[in-house]
Amino acid sequence: MINKATLLFLLICLSNASLSFLDEGEWSGQGEATFQYRIFQEDDIETNEDVGLALLTKVEEKFVGKYSKHIFKIFARVDEKDSDRDLIRLEDAYFSWRLGEDQSLKFLIGYRIFNWTATEAFHPADMVNSRNYDSNLENLEKMGEFTIELEKEFSHGTFSVYLWP
Repeated sequence: MINKATLLFLLICLSNASLSFLDEGEWSGQGEATFQYRIFQEDDIETNEDVGLALLTKVEEKFVGKYSKHIFKIFARVDEKDSDRDLIRLEDAYFSWRLGEDQSLKFLIGYRIFNWTATEAFHPADMVNSRNYDSNLENLEKMGEFTIELEKEFSHGTFSVYLWP
């Protein structure tokens, strides 16, 4: 669930979204809604729900500008039978700005999911991304990590420093 710190961060982000209008760029967005039907082998235990029906939604709003990038992606699930599975989670919700005369320095703050490989069967990023193991085992739900990042671009690569409070 979203705690007070997350709500405060969200309000700050939304109130600062007007800063993106100072930058030339483009807004885009997308969304997804999915129904999930789960059935388990009957175990004759009355407290267990053997059948479940849930609604999952994802909404993403993105601004990509010349000097900044802002992303807000949220995931929500409501389960008809099992309220323990109800959740609202920030996947990505961050602001990043390019700084410096040559725009080679990037500052990022917010919730972010890290994908450093194409397949992610196993990767060191697994140590960074929290996962919801009550989700589909083939496609685990990842949770955004609160991140402060400073990145410097060089002619042959980048150097990044991350802070995960």
